[in-house]
Amino acid sequence: MTTLLRKSLAAGLVVAAMLLSGCQTPGPGLGTLAVQLVDTPAPGIKELNVKINRIQVKIDESWVTVGPIDQTVNLLDYRRVPYDFGEITYGAGERSGVRLIIYEDPTVVDEDGTHVVDLVRKQTTADITHWIFVSGRWTLIVDFNVAESLIKHGPGDYSLDPVIRGGMYNTHGQAEGVVKLAGSPGVVPEAAEIKAVYLSGGQAPADSVINTSSVDTNR
Repeated sequence: MTTLLRKSLAAGLVVAAMLLSGCQTPGPGLGTLAVQLVDTPAPGIKELNVKINRIQVKIDESWVTVGPIDQTVNLLDYRRVPYDFGEITYGAGERSGVRLIIYEDPTVVDEDGTHVVDLVRKQTTADITHWIFVSGRWTLIVDFNVAESLIKHGPGDYSLDPVIRGGMYNTHGQAEGVVKLAGSPGVVPEAAEIKAVYLSGGQAPADSVINTSSVDTNR
């Protein structure tokens, strides 16, 4: 769920269902799987520029490339807004496996300048479950964890051993409104908790809390 609340302004709420494996059975036919890249930042790092040769997902016994090859990204640009890496249309089903391939040494920018980073592994594979549903579009979020991947050995001396994690995401709808205190319509609370509850359908049991967000409205 993504929320942005400001004093005296309407609040926007995007409800995203992070569904557990087995909550929906894929049907025959084709569906779309999109891949987005996000970053978990590291303290003191201003940029980490990486040329990603390709991201692949495992479909049955084959590795399928998603999106164009050789995409150069500054990972720290995508701490809050995901990078749209690409998408594939394929047969419906539940699979597991994501592979990240980097051939060239990245560069890092810190308070001392720009430095070439020694790449420890060119290929990183993670056991991330992903789904393709018939006539649907789901997104696989791949988190490139810079905080764990980037190792500092000394001033200007870095190595990169990529660590990736991920999960499935789907936007089911959105709601808009104003956050108010009960009985005090002119007062905006300092904090709010918003829950998304699944009501009906085949994707989760009824009354399941599928996402919760606690928000500081003073920001």
